[in-house]
Amino acid sequence: TVTGVDFAGPFQIKVSILRSAAIMKGYVAVFVCFTTKAVHLELCTNLAKEAFLAEFMLALSDVAASPQN
Repeated sequence: TVTGVDFAGPFQIKVSILRSAAIMKGYVAVFVCFTTKAVHLELCTNLAKEAFLAEFMLALSDVAASPQN
């Protein structure tokens, strides 16, 4: 299968649900399967290689855990 990856952002993300919570910069990793047109979104804290690889492995584990028809 062929998969596309892109990042969207930056977005302002609150660190907690408290009213005076700190705000940090965040990104959304967009994974698209071109065979099934499935889209998977993951929240990333930065654009570093390590952060991308962690989100990529998380996306792969979510796909592998989903039931197959």
